[in-house]
Amino acid sequence: MDTLWDPFRKKNVSATPEEWVRQGVLAGLLAQGYPSIALAVEKSVLVYGKRKRFDILVFKKAKPWMVIECKAPHISLDQDTLNQVFSYRIALDCPYAMITNGTQHFLFEAAPGEEKGVVQRASLPTFAP
Repeated sequence: MDTLWDPFRKKNVSATPEEWVRQGVLAGLLAQGYPSIALAVEKSVLVYGKRKRFDILVFKKAKPWMVIECKAPHISLDQDTLNQVFSYRIALDCPYAMITNGTQHFLFEAAPGEEKGVVQRASLPTFAP
């Protein structure tokens, strides 16, 4: 199987369709001024008592700020995907959550006054220290 170099994990990883999406998102975050030191990839998180792995976590001021769930391009972004990223967002106490399959992207921001607790955003928030 083909591999890709992941500069965040500092190793070769399988070049799966999901990995291509993840690496594309990481490159996009860097291009928009997100510092590489603020990005974590494929780390463990405890969600409702079970160990899970998020795809990307952005830290701001040493706190979880945005969690991103990546799917392969052929995977539809459905309610299960939303439930997955929102469970990570709650466990990590992040104000932002995003899902993407490389062709579609949906970003949400915590909004405690809203009925569902989040609002959809049209674009990534600017990363300013």
